[in-house]
Amino acid sequence: MNNDSHCRHSIEFMLNTINTILARTSTTLHEAHACILRNEQNLAIGTAVCAERDLEAALILYRAVLAVHRINREEAPCR
Repeated sequence: MNNDSHCRHSIEFMLNTINTILARTSTTLHEAHACILRNEQNLAIGTAVCAERDLEAALILYRAVLAVHRINREEAPCR
């Protein structure tokens, strides 16, 4: 497997993981919204806070995608 293929597969894997994380986060925030509609503010905030870790993980992976792309473009451009 050449460098270009490694780059593409790494980026594909990370983007898929980001998608999975954000889908889960969306569900969590939907649940938090439902809580606030039921006047359960503390539960809503507690539920929403759980999304913070996932959002941070998604951001880290996003930055890794950009780093892999940029580094690989300097060595051998991704196609």
